[in-house]
Amino acid sequence: MGRKVNSMGRAMRGTRHAIGVLTLLAESVHVLLAAPAQSATVSVHTSPDSLTVGDPVTVEVRVEAAAGDVVTFPRPQTPAQVEVVNLETPPAEAGTWMGRYTLSVFDVGDIVLPPWSVQVQTDTQTAIVYTDSIRLHVASVLDDSLAAADIRPLKAQQELPVPLPLWIWFALAAVVLALALFLWHRRRRRRRVVIAPAAPAIAPHEAALVELRKLEAQQLPASGRIKEHYVRLSEILRQYLEAAPQFGFTALEETTDEIRRELRARGYRPQLVQTLLALCEEADLVKFAKMQPTILECDAALDRVRRFVNETARTSLLQLRESEVAEVVAT
Repeated sequence: MGRKVNSMGRAMRGTRHAIGVLTLLAESVHVLLAAPAQSATVSVHTSPDSLTVGDPVTVEVRVEAAAGDVVTFPRPQTPAQVEVVNLETPPAEAGTWMGRYTLSVFDVGDIVLPPWSVQVQTDTQTAIVYTDSIRLHVASVLDDSLAAADIRPLKAQQELPVPLPLWIWFALAAVVLALALFLWHRRRRRRRVVIAPAAPAIAPHEAALVELRKLEAQQLPASGRIKEHYVRLSEILRQYLEAAPQFGFTALEETTDEIRRELRARGYRPQLVQTLLALCEEADLVKFAKMQPTILECDAALDRVRRFVNETARTSLLQLRESEVAEVVAT
C-alpha cells in the first residue's frame, strides 16, 4: 500500500481570533477489482501544507485503472466541522482519473475524515474502492497576551420606556371599531355555509408508487447519498404497511424484529414475509451497519419495493389458508 504524507506546518498570526495550523495526513489504498487481471490504485494528495481556520484545502484523489473502465467520484460524508465546498473531475488521461475536492475546516484539534469511496465500473462488473482515513490537525496559536488579558463581556443594553404617540391610540381604536362592525354585519347576513365535497382519498398503494417515483427522480445514489436513499425507501415501505388495509400495523414505530413477529402472528404467506423482511434488513444494514451498495443495487432495491407494493395491492389472499396454517404449525 503506497502512502503520501503531507508535512505539518505552522503559521502564526497576532489576532483577536483563534487561528490554527492544519496538518494533513493522506494515505493511498490499492484495491483489486473482481477480475484477476485488472486493478485500481487510489492515491490521495492534499495541499497546501499549512493554512489557518476557514482557509480552503484541496484534496486530490487520483485513480489508476484500465483505459476502458468508468470511474465515479461521489461526494463524501464529512464531519460537521468540515465542509465540501467544491468537487471537480477533469477528463481522464491515459488511464488516470482525478477527483479534486475543495474543503474548508472550521475547528481546531484533531479531525479524522472517514475513508472516501470511489466507484470503478468495468464492462460487466462494478467495484467500490476506498482511500484510507485522512487525519487533519489544527493547532491553536492564540497569543498568550490575549488569553491573559482581563477582557470583560459587554453589559446588556438598558431599555428605556418610550410612550406611544397619541395617533397610535386613535388608530387602535379605529381598528377595534372596524372589527366590531364587521362581526356585527356578518352575523346579520347569516351567510349560508356551503359544504364542499371532500376530495377522494388516494389509495395507499397509489400513494406509495407516487413517492417511489419521486425518490427515483432524485437520483440520490448517483450523487453519493446512498444512506439517504435507503432511509427514504424504508419510510415509504413502512408507511404503505401502516396505510394498506391488508396490513394495517404501526410499522414506522416498530423494528425489523417486531415487524417479523407481527407478520408471523397474523399468518401471512412465508414468501411474502421473506420478501418484506429482506427489504427491511437491507435498509437496516445501510443505515446502521454502514454498508455501501452500488448504484445498481440501490436501483434494484427500489424496484423490489415497487414490485412488492404492486403485488400486495392486487391480491387479497395474503393470509395462509387453513391447510397451509396446519402445515406451518406442524413444521
